[in-house]
Amino acid sequence: MPLDLPVGEAGNTFEETIHLISNDPDKPTTDLKIKVEYTEDALKPELADFSTTPPGFKEGVSGSAIQVIFDACAAAGQRGLEATVIIEDKNNKNVILNELMDENYHKPGAYTYYWEHEGLSVSDYGVYIKLKDLESGHEREERAGYDFEFSIKAPNAPPAFVEPKTYENNLGVVQRGETITIPYEVGDPDGDTLDINVYSNLLEHGLKLIKDTGNSGRIEWPANVSGAHSIYLTATDPSGNSAEVMFNITEIQDLNLFTISLEANSTEAGQVYGGGLYKPGEYVTVEAVPGASYKFISWTEDDVVVSTDPVYMFKAAKDRNLVANFEEVAFFDYYIEDNKVIITGFADEDLQDITIPNEIEGYPVTGIGDTAFYLKQIKNVDFPDTLTNIGTNAFRSNELTKAVIPNNVNTIGEYAFGNNDDLVEVVIPNRNTVIGEGAFSQCSPDLIIYGVPGSTANTYATANNITFKDINEYGGDIPAAKYAITVADVVGGTAVVTTDPATLAEEGAAVTVNIDGVQSGRQFKTITVIDADSNNVAITEVTAGRKYTFIMPAKSVTVNIELQDASIVVPETYSVTLNDVGSGAAGAGDYAENDTVTINAGNRAGYTFNGWTSTDVTFANANAQTTTFTMPARNVTVTATWKTVSGGGNNSGSSGGVVDSQAPAQYPVISKSESAQKANGKMILSSQQAKAGDSVFITIEPDPGYENNIPTVLDQNGNPLTVTKNSDGAYSFQMPAGGVDIDIEYTKIDYFDDVDQNDWYDEAAWFCAAHGLMEGTGEGRFDGDVDTTRAMLVAVLYRLSQSDDMPENIFADVEEGKWYTEAITWAAKNNIVSGYGNGNFGPEDILTREQMVAILHKYSKFMGYDVSKKDDLGAYHDAADISGWARAEMQWAVGNGLIVGVGNNLVSPQTGANRAQFAVIMQRYYTYFVEKTID
Repeated sequence: MPLDLPVGEAGNTFEETIHLISNDPDKPTTDLKIKVEYTEDALKPELADFSTTPPGFKEGVSGSAIQVIFDACAAAGQRGLEATVIIEDKNNKNVILNELMDENYHKPGAYTYYWEHEGLSVSDYGVYIKLKDLESGHEREERAGYDFEFSIKAPNAPPAFVEPKTYENNLGVVQRGETITIPYEVGDPDGDTLDINVYSNLLEHGLKLIKDTGNSGRIEWPANVSGAHSIYLTATDPSGNSAEVMFNITEIQDLNLFTISLEANSTEAGQVYGGGLYKPGEYVTVEAVPGASYKFISWTEDDVVVSTDPVYMFKAAKDRNLVANFEEVAFFDYYIEDNKVIITGFADEDLQDITIPNEIEGYPVTGIGDTAFYLKQIKNVDFPDTLTNIGTNAFRSNELTKAVIPNNVNTIGEYAFGNNDDLVEVVIPNRNTVIGEGAFSQCSPDLIIYGVPGSTANTYATANNITFKDINEYGGDIPAAKYAITVADVVGGTAVVTTDPATLAEEGAAVTVNIDGVQSGRQFKTITVIDADSNNVAITEVTAGRKYTFIMPAKSVTVNIELQDASIVVPETYSVTLNDVGSGAAGAGDYAENDTVTINAGNRAGYTFNGWTSTDVTFANANAQTTTFTMPARNVTVTATWKTVSGGGNNSGSSGGVVDSQAPAQYPVISKSESAQKANGKMILSSQQAKAGDSVFITIEPDPGYENNIPTVLDQNGNPLTVTKNSDGAYSFQMPAGGVDIDIEYTKIDYFDDVDQNDWYDEAAWFCAAHGLMEGTGEGRFDGDVDTTRAMLVAVLYRLSQSDDMPENIFADVEEGKWYTEAITWAAKNNIVSGYGNGNFGPEDILTREQMVAILHKYSKFMGYDVSKKDDLGAYHDAADISGWARAEMQWAVGNGLIVGVGNNLVSPQTGANRAQFAVIMQRYYTYFVEKTID
């Protein structure tokens, strides 16, 4: 119920009694007494509320109408009320409006006022509402500041291109292979950050938008598609205003280069070589090299077969996109159980010589099933290192003469090798292999089992009247003991965990663990490697949470990875820097807070250690050469101090001892090009620290095939120092009073003028020249199409052996003093070559592919390389054409990837190889055998 208060003055009192009568007859009537006392403040009018139309007018623009509704309350008992709106320009500090507003009766004691205005200029404004009671003269109490504020903004201006300024830009004719660069710059009057985009069909052909700082950048495109093209570049501000420019590239018709693009139908199946840019009419040679367990099928273009030869040659006449199609070779039937492969027999045709792979479909081959190869006329078998079980009757009734059992085989089933009438040698290196009844029964009476004395193999041989000999008496290659590597399921999430080697490793081998693809929202927590006896194997961190290494023990191991929630904070680490330390110093690195850090000052010739100093930490013993401190939550720098040691003379009457003087300041010598050096060369510094005025020497050893430029040495202010090349080939500079940075660049040597960088054998020719395997034919020529002779191969091997032996010549057709004479006589002496048997060698005869692999195989045995890996040649239709004396050698060459065939599943043993093909084979040979031995 509203209460109408009478008009009053300050100090007046108003009393009113209200009778409250209840509807319940049992409840009494109640009187409510109200007493109101008027005060000065109570009589002043007040602003109750306000609203605006439109609600967001504070972001409005000049010209838009603004309406504000104010609710004002009159003082108690008053009736008349006026309102004045006052608007001030805050930027110009002046009142722009002082306007009495029309009143509108709203409710007793309250009034509503409307104010509408348009056309305010761009600026910031403050509003105050002045209220006055017309009857009493009371005014609203003055306030500091404004009732509210708003701003009027100018309309957002569109962006505009500064460069280029015109809408359409003609770039003209461009050459194939040329990189087109289009710079741009956009201005915006409002200073907005712009959304810049490019639109063109060339986005599918390498066109890139590169945004630099601000609203500028460039467009780049490697001209690789014929025809006329348009490129549209747009810039849009936050208000939607935009600008656009267009670039036209006219037809690229009369080009002098064509693009030959290559790809494989599967990256795992094989590799492709020979793609690039070619001149019209230029011969293009592309090569498809299948991976392990794959074979080449065909080259296709737009799904049409264009060649079934892995080495495909044609003339460049147009842009071409060729696909090399490979197919997995399936020699065996098998099944997968518990992530392990068990071989059950041949998949297609029976083979007499078989090599069982370590893996199939990425899983280790661990078992040969019962009767898998029973009665198959098998003559030779190479087992995988991963094998653990050979089933009952697995190789019974075949034509085997030798069986070398892998070290990991723990079970040989009953009659597994029984009834192999010609089996005369069995090697069982595992002393605990369980051998079933009759496993080697009904074999040759000359059978010898080689094993470890006292082993289960010894026991079996004795019990079955089979000759047993110590494995050390075996004349052939004995498989090295390898132990299984198992990656357990990741705990706490998912991740891709791989090891290198993948499944097996010899004792002492370095094993790398890679952790990738960690599940979103998870992070690395721990890694452990546990051996078969539940012992922890020491782990070395390479990249935190990503890469680790360990040394393989003489036991199988299991790698365990645990993840945790990504929200868990991993302790932050801080750096420890050691200054003025000597050789052998240790302790620098990264540590977490509260870690105990152990530091060692090392040793310096002519000085004795004189204590540690630091403003960052407190040492357990600052005078000890090896001491500790607790890591704080910040980076730490500690400095070693030294005293000089006199070596004699007249030191205040002393004949020797310690001179109490601070060592001269030494400054760091830092190489800036560490990553580049690892790839292309090595830099050796005479000192990692030096005093001002000392000479620092730089020895540079480029990798084969590279040459170095003069090193750049910059002082601590970035100024270059003078570098001198010395007579011994080293460089030197004088150390300034401050640290220096050294950088070096290496350049790849271009050996041959007739080998283009796009030639399919360019890398092989360079590699062979860089490693001294092959030389040119004179005047900077390589002559890749020239046939390889027998003398060429022997000369390469002679250089590779680095021998200086010059034995007597035994061949009538090898003249004295020829470029190949010493090489051939050396090879003959070491049984690497034997000639034709008639006193001749045939140095100028073309070298056939089977002769090549036979000589390489003999050289490999001479050098002590592992020649045990072989291929059964089952994929090649002309394997029967291989001479008997070269069959095992060809199996070795194919098994090690030296020979990949000439297409159509042909190994072509009787044909020759030109110098280009020979270079490719020698690069593979050096990489697969020589380089691994060097490493």
